[in-house]
Amino acid sequence: MTAQRACGGVLLIMLYKGREIVPARFGAEIQARWERCGRTPVVLLDMSIPGLAVARHLGRPGIPVFALDTKNQHWTHASRYVEVLSSQEFRHQDRLISIVREMAASLEEKPVLMPLHDDYLRFVSNNRHELANYYRFVLPRPDAVESVIDKYKFYQVCLQQQWPAAQSYYPSNGEQVSQLSHHVVYPAIIKPIESRSWQTDSASAFLKGRKTVTVRNPQELLYEYERLSRIDSRLIIQETFQLHKFWG
Repeated sequence: MTAQRACGGVLLIMLYKGREIVPARFGAEIQARWERCGRTPVVLLDMSIPGLAVARHLGRPGIPVFALDTKNQHWTHASRYVEVLSSQEFRHQDRLISIVREMAASLEEKPVLMPLHDDYLRFVSNNRHELANYYRFVLPRPDAVESVIDKYKFYQVCLQQQWPAAQSYYPSNGEQVSQLSHHVVYPAIIKPIESRSWQTDSASAFLKGRKTVTVRNPQELLYEYERLSRIDSRLIIQETFQLHKFWG
């Protein structure tokens, strides 16, 4: 089955072979249309709300924008400024790197690559040397990337650099939570060390879209920790940030 999709006068042809997706090369006519755009194309990895904002910002002045997303027919895809290619195949890194490689190879000009989700950021970081042959992007060192994705590592960086940071606890089991529950300053929040563990379909349904869970006393802390640890046991208990402790 062949699906043809248009964006800004540029035709992108995707060949679907069962579960395999292979971006076909642009023909001479399509290449000519790209050249007439006069702008470097941009490929976004993820098309949630931040992706929609970026697509609008870039698309309005005429920059060609494409996005790869695992969500199918999501409302953030409904923009004239971006052409979204969605597939569950993008969840698999070996397939994703093959697809983004082929996509870039179809263009005469090296596109800009923008990862807009933790998983995609790690994907680009881990494959930076290979992807640099096909895309333009800017990334810090791999350890810096991991420090941003992993909240425990980021908290350790804050402590080392003496940056203001809310008091955080990283219990490994319910017994530790019970011990510290009377020392936590409430209200506090519970959140995952890595956001992606709460972004699965089942977790999102359970959490009703929440990114953090607020607790106001030891009883709520113990109750919510027990529930949330079923999704992912790697949780953070974080006190509310008190600005006056740092700036008076």
